[in-house]
Amino acid sequence: MDERDLIYAAGIIDGEGWVGIRRKKGKRNKTRPYSYAIGVSVGMANDIIPQWLCLKFGGSVHSRTPENRHKVWQWQIEHKLAMLFLGAITPYLKLKIPQAKLAIEFQRNIKARQYKYNPKTEGELAVEEAQAILMHSLNSFGAS
Repeated sequence: MDERDLIYAAGIIDGEGWVGIRRKKGKRNKTRPYSYAIGVSVGMANDIIPQWLCLKFGGSVHSRTPENRHKVWQWQIEHKLAMLFLGAITPYLKLKIPQAKLAIEFQRNIKARQYKYNPKTEGELAVEEAQAILMHSLNSFGAS
């Protein structure tokens, strides 16, 4: 990957992006109706930069029109792809270094498993919950 692309992408994420841990509805575990996943996203008024990010780093681009607002184009990546992207741009980030490092750590701790036969332990679930709360606080108090 061209270093200039990584520097540019880091600037976009620092200025316009979101790095976080999302709570997602679970499908496999009835006792735990949700799970967590890391994600990175950027929303903009035109699709040029979101499409460029998708072309260079993968993920997806979709448009949405919030009520009483203009159309927004959003690029997003999740899970391992988000971890790889954050690992590549972290050396060039200025503002979102704590979020990137936490997201990378979170994803590295995810074990490949078949939930039906090897569910997460209560300890693993507690760690995920704590990391999601920490990420929320990083994104809420001026560090975003």
